[in-house]
Amino acid sequence: MIGVFLKLLSKESLNLDKLIRMQGDRCEIYVGEKGNSTILIFIYRTNKAIYFKVMPAVPGKWDCDTPEYYPFGLYGFVKEEKLLIDKIKEKIEVLSKNEII
Repeated sequence: MIGVFLKLLSKESLNLDKLIRMQGDRCEIYVGEKGNSTILIFIYRTNKAIYFKVMPAVPGKWDCDTPEYYPFGLYGFVKEEKLLIDKIKEKIEVLSKNEII
């Protein structure tokens, strides 16, 4: 599962200034920057869907369990990979408009 979305996600496709991928044990973790904000994107795959959480950066070490312990951010669900970028961009925009990131 690791690296599945590497070709799909890019800083250009998400309109971010920077984007790096970190290896997770059961998810993919992306760290993005937009202006002065640091954004965390966690992507998980199941047999039936792909789900993700977009959230502001939090202190400490980030792993696949991190999103469960912080209430800030938004989850999204898609059934097809081709919908993933638009859904992530939508969540980033909502968080940005509400000044969460």
